[in-house]
Amino acid sequence: MKNIKNLKRKLSLTVPFIMVISSNAFSAGFEVPLHSASALGNSYAGSVTGAHDISNSFENPANIVGIKNKEFIISASYLDVDIDSDNASGVNNNPDYNAGVDKLIPALYYATPINDKLAFGLNITTPYGLATKYSNNWAVNNEAIESSIMTNNFNPYLSYKIDDKFSVGAGLQIQYIKALLTKNIYTSVKHFAKLKSDDWGYGFNLGAKYKINNKTNAAFGYRSKIDHKTKGNGEAATAGVSDKISIQIVTPESLTIGVSHQLNSKIQLLSDIRWMRWSRIQKFDIVSNTSALDNDDLELKFKDSFRYSLGLNFKTNDKFLSRFGLAYEEGANSSAENRSPRIPTGDRTWLSYGLNYKLNKNTGLDFSYVHQIHTKTRTSKSSLEAEYKTNENVIAAAINYKF
Repeated sequence: MKNIKNLKRKLSLTVPFIMVISSNAFSAGFEVPLHSASALGNSYAGSVTGAHDISNSFENPANIVGIKNKEFIISASYLDVDIDSDNASGVNNNPDYNAGVDKLIPALYYATPINDKLAFGLNITTPYGLATKYSNNWAVNNEAIESSIMTNNFNPYLSYKIDDKFSVGAGLQIQYIKALLTKNIYTSVKHFAKLKSDDWGYGFNLGAKYKINNKTNAAFGYRSKIDHKTKGNGEAATAGVSDKISIQIVTPESLTIGVSHQLNSKIQLLSDIRWMRWSRIQKFDIVSNTSALDNDDLELKFKDSFRYSLGLNFKTNDKFLSRFGLAYEEGANSSAENRSPRIPTGDRTWLSYGLNYKLNKNTGLDFSYVHQIHTKTRTSKSSLEAEYKTNENVIAAAINYKF
């Protein structure tokens, strides 16, 4: 127990650095799929088979088997997102035209060989997050104003080579989560209410990779769910309300399978299918002894979702590699009646391009651009009718150093 407390203390020194600039979504549910600049260039196709670099250990901890040197990657993705709410009607007839919050999302990766069969790695990522913000006078300020969920995931793992064809990996997930939810509550007048809470949770990840032949690899990767019971404070200062609160939040498990094939010396073909068990999340349970701080507007009723990714890598020469990607991802929201204005998005199509440039034998650079085409969505609750149009663009860069 003492060792766990000491580990939490050490990790807490790292959390503020990343949390300052991390946390936004909009993939399915409240996932942040922006952990690898190289893999983004292929819309994550080929990630589970290790087609890019050690950042693919996020999907599959078996992927670092065979590295010859210590490797370090620092990656950053800038998310530009606009979430326009049109034709909103509710307790105030004053629409808010952009609830999106732009963010910079970093990731760190380290891997080292232990011997010819065993390797160790550590990933620090932001796998889940949420950020929407409406004005204080928008149509349904009694349901949502600001929503923020921030996570940091510390993932030490081992990768083991069983034979020349088969490798496996396993790791521990140590996850910090912090939540902020605000809205207005009404008595005889309007009062601004704020809920803040955080928690540490634990899970695991597993993976395996099989070399079918010299040109083709198949793999799978699994990440477990992590249960959080965040604790903190809630207040509506002008109403004289303040109390301890807790919020139940689950980050769901996922399973990814994929195949990569080297067509010839220049072209590699990639594919991934990823499943997320969002159906675990039917609501965020917010508990307080003060009824004014209990929140019943977070009935989500999520459904499971899939992402289907295809990619192509084209090697121009020994220094330049171009990446192309296409993906279709299902949203986790089950219907307009269950779609919260805090998480208003739906299905989307990914279009991506990436470029890898080798500065020298030890250093490489990756740049990627992703445009997501979102379907229009609708929220239909008792106090809100609104249509949402979301536009999302991502620019990512990373440096990969071997030493």
